[in-house]
Amino acid sequence: ICLPATVENIDITAFPKGRTNCMFGEVTVDKDNPHYCIVDGMLLSGDKKALLYIPAGLGGKVTIPDSVVEKGAGAARGNRNITEVVFPKNVKKIGDSAFEGCVNIFMIMASVLLKAITFLP
Repeated sequence: ICLPATVENIDITAFPKGRTNCMFGEVTVDKDNPHYCIVDGMLLSGDKKALLYIPAGLGGKVTIPDSVVEKGAGAARGNRNITEVVFPKNVKKIGDSAFEGCVNIFMIMASVLLKAITFLP
């Protein structure tokens, strides 16, 4: 999926969930979009502080970019390709259903600064 420069708001229900073959394999963002960007294949907010979506094309060990302080609700939901997640020391919140359906994750590494995890598989 490609997000044009005109997209300002994305509801989390816009991203497929459940089965890997229903997820987007890759997301791209128009370089002129100030609200969203792609870093290491992941969809982030324009300020790079919120991780919004990890597409199915990413798997294995996924290292969240250092700029991220919050992982949005359902950001990796249904991604069966992820086996490990490494969060930067700045992450303080992991949103609702962040890893729902990520049945192959065997390790999540996070900082002691993490204050809230609202759902794990």
